[in-house]
Amino acid sequence: MNTFGGEHKPERTFHNMAVRVVTILSSHFVNSIAEKTAENFENEILIPMLEEDSISGERMYNEIKTQSATRPVANPETAAMLVACAYYAQSLKASRDNDLSLAWSYMADACYWAGVIQPIQTIYQLREDTIQATRTNDASNAGKASAKKKHGASIDEAFRLAREMRPKEKGWKSRLHAARTIKNEVRAFSIRNKDSTIPLSEHEVETTVFKWLKAMPDAAELFPLKAEKSS
Repeated sequence: MNTFGGEHKPERTFHNMAVRVVTILSSHFVNSIAEKTAENFENEILIPMLEEDSISGERMYNEIKTQSATRPVANPETAAMLVACAYYAQSLKASRDNDLSLAWSYMADACYWAGVIQPIQTIYQLREDTIQATRTNDASNAGKASAKKKHGASIDEAFRLAREMRPKEKGWKSRLHAARTIKNEVRAFSIRNKDSTIPLSEHEVETTVFKWLKAMPDAAELFPLKAEKSS
């Protein structure tokens, strides 16, 4: 469900911010609704928003504000979570389109609304991190951004394979286990689609896929949280 990865430093920072925000939102969903899981959050909230072309955090906020004029909002924190999710979805879409300035703008809004359901220091820290990362992004190299865009299809394919090929009973032993399992399929995909993505070399594909998988928003669910090194 994500597109982050590769060697572009500002986007890795953007990914880190995205993970922090979505973790707050997912945790609120799980902790505030009985018997709900992170997977429920993804399937019921996040994915539908990502698939909705017209999703808008501003519009969702205005709709909630209008409704609250005649009927009090039953759960203000959940309302804030939904607004944050909408901005978060807009941010990911902008990033996928390689419009990082717009992506950071939406992410800043998502950070604010995520902060509404967290202690006040979270708002300040997320805001400061976003400002610093945005400055780095504004100074990024356009050539690297173009290269990242060229790898986008292969990254998406790696993410898809990591989810679909995950062993059903015990899951992946590690991120490295997943990378070694799917690397040949990812490389074959990059070669077949060389007009839209940069072909991966046999020598570097394992290390490259290993790094990409770390950028998955659901990496913590897919891979055991332990130190790993690709060899």
